[in-house]
Amino acid sequence: MSDTPISASEVIEEHALCDLESILAAAKEPYYCVDALRDPRTKRKLIDPRSVLTPGIVRNLCDSWGVNRDKVIRVTRDIDAVDEFLDVSTKSISHYANQMHRYLTGIFTVEKPGYKAEVQGLAASAAEMLEGVLGYEKILEGLSVGPADIRPVSSYYDHLVNTAVYWLAAMARLNRERASEAGSIEVWRSKSKDEMSRLAGPRGAKVDPPLYYDYYGWERAVGDIQQSKKGDLSLVLSGFFAALFHDAAFLDEPEILISVKGRIDEKLKSHVDASNKVIKDRLAILHDERPLARNIIKNHHELADGSGYPAGKKEKDLHLFAQILSVCDMYDEYATKFTRGKVVRLILQGAGRGFTGDAVRAFLSILNPYEQGERLNVYELKNSEPAALAEVLPSENRLRPLIKIIEKLSAAFPAAPGSDMDLSLPDNAGYFV
Repeated sequence: MSDTPISASEVIEEHALCDLESILAAAKEPYYCVDALRDPRTKRKLIDPRSVLTPGIVRNLCDSWGVNRDKVIRVTRDIDAVDEFLDVSTKSISHYANQMHRYLTGIFTVEKPGYKAEVQGLAASAAEMLEGVLGYEKILEGLSVGPADIRPVSSYYDHLVNTAVYWLAAMARLNRERASEAGSIEVWRSKSKDEMSRLAGPRGAKVDPPLYYDYYGWERAVGDIQQSKKGDLSLVLSGFFAALFHDAAFLDEPEILISVKGRIDEKLKSHVDASNKVIKDRLAILHDERPLARNIIKNHHELADGSGYPAGKKEKDLHLFAQILSVCDMYDEYATKFTRGKVVRLILQGAGRGFTGDAVRAFLSILNPYEQGERLNVYELKNSEPAALAEVLPSENRLRPLIKIIEKLSAAFPAAPGSDMDLSLPDNAGYFV
């Protein structure tokens, strides 16, 4: 028997209320509610976490309190798992990545009439991340996404999850920075063209206020403010779903395909439409109710300078979410074939041309390409053979870290084994890991 502890997420079940009544009737042990359930109209709490559920309680939720029978809720037979599951402060980015992977594989590998529970679970995971690990205060406190946070890429399922995690973090970082920019708050509060007109430049010209989504604290807000915040959160979740399903057409591919300018074949060019078709066939409600997600998937290989595909659109025609996804997708794709240092350099070279400056800055501000203690080959620019083997040391510069040379693999390499090499220094600009 294994001594490996079972995590809370492994004993949490998700059921629609219409199915849960019969499950409870047949159950031989009690089920406990994981989430607080609220009146859909008044937001009054109806059931607390840890409450025992019975068939009668479920009937009352639907018949007397007006809760939709299709609503999916989380339940468990292990009451100790409730506190662990609800303690957002203990959940890491890796926890959510693994959770998303479980939902994603369930959607495409298990045949069933519908996948509402999985879609709602994915939305809940993303919303929880935005409120917790990527929250209003934490996102500016040096938070980064590194190798320990994402999944090793062995299939497209891993790539889709990783891209969605990167996208959420980069979007949250850029959005949080815009929270204090002039005009963003005022326009969000009013959602009014008159308000936008009032915010004018020094010569009376209308300004273009920062695109900002105020979903922060949406669960605690009330009245019209909550509705506005929920609307903003819904838009962000559309971007998240686009990031998660952007390459859905490639799920059966044995290895990650790379989009390289000048070598875009028909298979690559058509996969954006094919991915949207996969969603339509498998997740019709998600496809129909989230047109923004379809738009982002369609355009995630378009580039700001018009050199992308399939339509050669330029920055003015691309949603901010699609611009961020372009960078996140390229990094995770290319990192399966090239060294991470080379991929970062390619992204920097594309800033202001293929990629918008905002998207690149947002992504690189949350990226931590290397793990402390990781051993990697050191390369010299324009040389495909490794020059040395090195270990990554703690460093202030995440993209160009401090490394310790373990072994020289080229006689011309300037640093001796056992010495440190700071890749952020100008003298070492010609080397990367």
